[in-house]
Amino acid sequence: MVNCCKVSISNEKDCIKVYCKGWVEKQTWREINDIRRINGFAWLSNGKDSCWIKLIS
Repeated sequence: MVNCCKVSISNEKDCIKVYCKGWVEKQTWREINDIRRINGFAWLSNGKDSCWIKLIS
């Protein structure tokens, strides 16, 4: 797992998950969304466990 100031990145056996670690400012949120969109991540809505996810084939 990689931790930076805004998100945690978890490499699991069948996917990569990106979790928000707290409140993210609007501009930072847009930058994160641009990066994840370009790299094929999708939003997994699951209450407080929501995250961006990318399946590994």
